[in-house]
Amino acid sequence: MILIPDEFLNDKDNLSKVYEILDKLDYDIKGYDDYTEDDAIKELKELNEDIIIEKLNSGFFTFGA
Repeated sequence: MILIPDEFLNDKDNLSKVYEILDKLDYDIKGYDDYTEDDAIKELKELNEDIIIEKLNSGFFTFGA
């Protein structure tokens, strides 16, 4: 599980949704049709969480084992 600092959120009410989105990216083995970063970015854009998108694109978050 990753830690999302409050200052990364535009709307603190989105915290649980952002965790759900990012948790979908946290797997050890990628398959053919797995959830992608592009899928996550699309959902994050709908939530207007641009700081999280920026951090995701910059490699700030580390996923997998």
